[in-house]
This record gives sequence, C-alpha cells and structure tokens, in this order.
Amino acid sequence: ISDILASGGQPTFYGHSIIIDNDKWNDSYLEHFSVGIADVLRKSKAFFIGGDVGSSDRWGYTGIAMGETDNAITRMGTKPGDLILMTGQIGAGNLEAALTIYSDNHFFNRALKHYKTRLALRFDESKLISQYATSCIDSSDGVLNAVNTLSDLNHTGFELAHTPYLRNGVLACKILSKPKELLLMGECGEYELVFTIDKKNLDSFLQKS
Repeated sequence: ISDILASGGQPTFYGHSIIIDNDKWNDSYLEHFSVGIADVLRKSKAFFIGGDVGSSDRWGYTGIAMGETDNAITRMGTKPGDLILMTGQIGAGNLEAALTIYSDNHFFNRALKHYKTRLALRFDESKLISQYATSCIDSSDGVLNAVNTLSDLNHTGFELAHTPYLRNGVLACKILSKPKELLLMGECGEYELVFTIDKKNLDSFLQKS
C-alpha cells in the first residue's frame, strides 16, 4: 500500500497469499494478524479480493495492492538542487529488528519495554505530496536505499542533513554502542514517503502541510 501512496494513488483492491507455521502461530496470533490487516484495509477503503491460505513448517506472506490515481508521481523527475524530504522519522523498522535480534539482552529490552512499533498510513500526506513532488518512493527497504534509488535513477548525487531519527532508536543505539546512522542504513524500513521537491516550492508546501 505504501508503494501506491508513494505514487500519489489511492488503494482500491488488496489480496494475499499466506502460509501458516502451525508450530509458531497460535489462534491468538492469527486473530491479531487478521484484525491488523482488516484495520488497514478499512482505513484505506480498499476492498479485499481474496487469496490463498496454506500451512508449512516455514511461514510466508505475499500481499498485492492495486490502486489508481489521476496525478501519478514516479521515481523519475528529481534534478540537482531539489530538496529531499520525508514523512515521519527514521528507524522504526530497524529498531523493531534490533528488538528481535537482541531479545536476550535484558537491559536493552527493559529500557524499551514500553515501545511499540507503529507504522503510519500516509493518505493525506500522499495527496499533498503529489501536488509538489518531483519524485517519490517509500522507505520500505530503508531510507538510505530509498535515497540511493532516486539518486541512481535520476543521475544525481545527494546530501542528507537534519535527519529525523526516532528517539527510541537513538536510545537503542546508545545502549548497544552502535552508531545511530544504522537506523538510516538498515534495510528494515519504516514505510514512510521519501520525496523530492523544487526548492522554490518549499514555502508553499510547508504552508499547506
């Protein structure tokens, strides 16, 4: 769905194929999993068109979303001098990965026991961005990958400044003695929208945001 929002579109249909690990997925997990998907579809006003369910000793999930737009944004179009902006903060996905990787670090988990990962649905932001962006991509593979992709496709370099790191992510990096830049470089993304706009349109964009 974030890919559709990154193109300035509105999700219309969603389908999935799911393979359940019967040894690890209990009824409670499946119920919460289903409720989560249903909640996103309700908020996005997309119709569920079905899919397939199976079971194995290794879980798997594939989702597909379809959408439409009258004013598409692509990953092509940015030019030297454009500004790089982003909805939200950097690091939610990579922090979630760290919580799993370091699950046996009691001090780490105790310090972040109240943290819950929340990935925002950027419907309103997508509509505004589509009016100004010269290019846009989601950060599902991490922010650095997103910016690198825009840079490579448009044959431009880039400079990052004023990076909005997630506070709990920075705390996690301090506890683990890791550089906070890993929140930017890691490939477990936060599904935010990373986009570029012409510098001369910044004031107008900020007034409407």
